[in-house]
Amino acid sequence: MLARERGILLRTFKYGDTSLILHCQTREHGMISLIAKGVRRQGSRLAAVLQEYAELELLFYYREQRDLQQLKDAHQLRQFQRIVGDYEKFVTGSVMLELLDRLHPSGSSDGELYDHTLELLAALDESKRHHWNFLFYFFLYHFYRMGIAFHPERCLECGCETPAPDTDDVAIDLTRGGVYCEDCRPPAGVHIASQNVIHAARYLLTVEPAAVNRRGISEATGRELFQLLDLYLRQHVDYYRGLKSAELLLKTAGADANGGETESATDDN
Repeated sequence: MLARERGILLRTFKYGDTSLILHCQTREHGMISLIAKGVRRQGSRLAAVLQEYAELELLFYYREQRDLQQLKDAHQLRQFQRIVGDYEKFVTGSVMLELLDRLHPSGSSDGELYDHTLELLAALDESKRHHWNFLFYFFLYHFYRMGIAFHPERCLECGCETPAPDTDDVAIDLTRGGVYCEDCRPPAGVHIASQNVIHAARYLLTVEPAAVNRRGISEATGRELFQLLDLYLRQHVDYYRGLKSAELLLKTAGADANGGETESATDDN
C-alpha cells in the first residue's frame, strides 16, 4: 500500500554504500523506520530534503508486518532553521529527538504527541535563552503521557507542601514518583536532590511550551535535574538505556544562560 504521511525526521543511519535508514515520528502511523535507497548518491534530490529538524511529507510503501518501510519520495514542509544554526539549540533538540525515538515503539500512533512535538520544536526554534529547559520539560511531559508522572509538589505520606523553605535537600522516591517532607523522610531507599531541582521541576510542570524558557535554571541545577530525570526513566522503563547525545548536552551545559540564570528558577522577564 502506498501511504502519504506527515512526519518528523528523528534520526538517520547510514545503510550500505548509498542508502539511509530513517527513524520518523508520523501523525497517523506513529514511529516508523524507512529505508531511503540511493539517497547518498551524488546528485540525489532527496539528500537535500531529508534534513534534521524538518517536518516532511513522506510517500512510502507501507506493510504492517514489516519493520522497515521503503521510502518512495519526500518533500520538506518546513525546517526549524534556527535550531540548525544554533549549536546549543541543536544539541538540546538532538537529545529531545533521541528521547522520543527511544521511548516509543514502532507503530505506536499518537497524534497528540506529534502535534506537541512540533509545538515544542517551534518554541525551541524561537527561543533566545535557557534552551535546555525545553528538554527537561519534554522529559516531564513524557512521564505524564506514559503514566509515570512525577509529583514533586506534596509529601507522599502526609500531603504537606514540600520542600519547606528552610530545607536544603529533598528525599525522592523514584518508584512512587514523589517526594517526602523532613518529618516523613525514610532513612534509606531514596534519592536525594537539592531544593533547587524540585523548584525547577515544579515550574516546568505548570507552564505551557511557549513559557518554558522564561525562567533560568543554573548549570549545577540543570545537571542535577538531568541526572534525576534519567534515573527516573531507568527506574520505570526497562528498555531505556540512556541517551548518547546527552554527553554533548552536558559539555555545553548552561552556556546559553549568560547572566540570566538563577538557582531557584526565578522569573527573569
